Amino acid sequence: MYQYLSSLSQTRRTIILSVLGILVALGVSLLTYLGPIGPVLVIVAALFVVFMICLFKEPSVGLLVLIVYCFLFGILSREVGGIAYGIGIEIFLLLTWITVIIQHKRYDWTRLNNPLTKLMLMWFIISVVEIINPAGASVMGWLQEIRSTALFPILIIPWYFYCLILKRN
Repeated sequence: MYQYLSSLSQTRRTIILSVLGILVALGVSLLTYLGPIGPVLVIVAALFVVFMICLFKEPSVGLLVLIVYCFLFGILSREVGGIAYGIGIEIFLLLTWITVIIQHKRYDWTRLNNPLTKLMLMWFIISVVEIINPAGASVMGWLQEIRSTALFPILIIPWYFYCLILKRN
């Protein structure tokens, strides 16, 4: 950064440093305005950046973080409460699948053609078709139930085979 700034003209250097100073001042004023939650948000943002770097280096980190999160889920909901912690599972799965799709050339996708993945796909299709069951209950109940019984398995099992069992070519 120092070499980049020293290679610029005096005017550009002044403009860049002024903009950075204004951004830092705005950030500090925002943190002051938010009170005690401000520094917590900064820490969470920094941990998120570290998590994303580790996730893009090795997608299997996502599974380990998901397992730790699921164990802490009960403690968090009991002690802190007020937040829908179940959505965190979908967020971790979504971020990991985005990473896997971006790095699709690292692994052999044809190895996902196994009986367990096919079984979970059939189960997911059956669960989705249940919404048109004439004797079915509410749509909200179906949405809440499909998350844990069909969505999580269809997302976790192929990902597990992709990232951990069927390592690189």
